[in-house]
Amino acid sequence: MMLAQQERYFIYQLLARFFKAPADQDLLDMISNIKLHNEDHDYASSWQNFKQITDQQDIEILDNEFHQLFIGLGRGEVVPYFSWYKTGFLMEKPLAQLRSDLQKLGFKRQQNNHEPEDHFSAISEIMALLISDNQNDQIVFFKNYIAPWFKLFFSDIQKTNIGVFYPAIAKLGEIFIEMESASLAT
Repeated sequence: MMLAQQERYFIYQLLARFFKAPADQDLLDMISNIKLHNEDHDYASSWQNFKQITDQQDIEILDNEFHQLFIGLGRGEVVPYFSWYKTGFLMEKPLAQLRSDLQKLGFKRQQNNHEPEDHFSAISEIMALLISDNQNDQIVFFKNYIAPWFKLFFSDIQKTNIGVFYPAIAKLGEIFIEMESASLAT
């Protein structure tokens, strides 16, 4: 089942936000007020589960969960970079290729952003922009920079057993990426 363009845009933006920084109360409140329009059973049930977990969260606990998962003392339990998933190292050839492709698409690096372009959040934001501009490039971008690793990234988060919030958003993300894969394959 294919999601509407507006919902796809929203999900990519939401995923980008959750993996960029710890959630704040405004974000949790927004999630609580979302009304689901899609009737796909797995997707709907994953949203309901995520919303229930969101309603029970404490900001301090979420901050701790975020730091354990993605930052850690040397590094977090899960490394949210495309290069890492492709090569096992950061700042490698996949990042260089992504930068080249982004330049061809007309994207420029934001000066106040210190994360490399292959961070999960950056890739999600770029996909959202491609969707909002209704660019045909979104299929190629998805196949090159999302399909190869997002599902594995979400699976790795679920395997950590750190907290319940990020595993719940990862389950929702996993189902969403499966739906995207099916709809963009045509």
